[in-house]
This record gives sequence, structure tokens and C-alpha cells, in this order.
Amino acid sequence: MTQLATPPPATVPRSRGMTVEQFLREPDQENYELVDGQRVEHQTSYESALIGGKFFRFFDEYADDHGGHANAADADFRCFGDRKRNCRRPDATYIVPGRLDAPPKGPCEIPQDVAVEVISPNDNASLLDDKRLLYLREGVRCVLIAHPVSRTVDVYYADRAEVLLDMDTLSLPEIMPEFELPVAKVFPPKPAA
Repeated sequence: MTQLATPPPATVPRSRGMTVEQFLREPDQENYELVDGQRVEHQTSYESALIGGKFFRFFDEYADDHGGHANAADADFRCFGDRKRNCRRPDATYIVPGRLDAPPKGPCEIPQDVAVEVISPNDNASLLDDKRLLYLREGVRCVLIAHPVSRTVDVYYADRAEVLLDMDTLSLPEIMPEFELPVAKVFPPKPAA
């Protein structure tokens, strides 16, 4: 495990643009996020979607046994920055029991406890880092960033970070007691040599 330095949160500039309500009425909005009133394409490769789906599956199995809510990449979260002009869609999420009485009919208005972002080939590292900092600043307790090429998962909390290799096991005892996930299980099998 390698320790990562966590830089101080950056500020996200506010701008005019569409509201979340306008954004959600757009016919093709499922491939976008709303960032400060602007539509930002959320490009996901097949491999990244597969990995995000695996995280969701393991979170959902945990929620079935322990309670809480697991969501896949199409869940809208309106709880970041200017809530009228921001709508994010992490690749997978988990919310602990007791924070939501029932699943919301529209965007979720509370930050998730765990957010997963899977790196896609076209992702901008700087924008992904801004998103991670935003999540942590706005109350997400843990952000996981999965790297398909290196088969690693960065684990970020507000006060610490670490890198897990594919031979490590992900556990989040403060958030998901008894949850253990071998990192290798979220990545596609290695090609035969």
C-alpha cells in the first residue's frame, strides 16, 4: 500500500447556465453531468462501465445484507456546490442505512458515503481530481478511483489516502463494517500471456 498526499480542496467557480431541472428534461442527458450549469460529457468506455458495474454489484450485495442503498452510474446526485446547477453521476455509490428513508423519486439530495469513479481512456486527470476534491469537500466520506490499466484503486478520505493493488483487499470498516472486496474482482481477468 502506498500513501498518497491529499491536497487542500480547490474552489469550483460558479457560472450561469442551465438548472438541474432543465438538464434532466434534456432528451440525451444520460451521457452528461451538469457542472456549474454546463453540460459536460460523461464518456465511459465499455471496460470502465464493466468495472463500475462490478463495484455496484458488490455494494448492492452488501446493502441486501446490511441495509443502505447502492446505486449504479445512472443515479443523479444534486448535492454538490450550487445545487441548482450541479448534477453528478458517479460510476457506483453506497449510502449507509438510516440516511434515506426511501429512494428519492428525482435526484438524490444528500452526498453518498462512498463514491466510485472509474478511469476511462478519455478522462481528463485534472477534472477527475477536481471531482474527487468536490466530493470530499461536500461530504462524501470515501472516494474510490479505479484505474483499469494499472489495476489499482485509490482510496481517498478527507484526512488520508492509499493505493490498493490488485492483490490487496478493499475494506471500509468505518462506513461498511464487514465489507471486504478483493481488488482483483472488480477488474476483468488479465489476458493470457
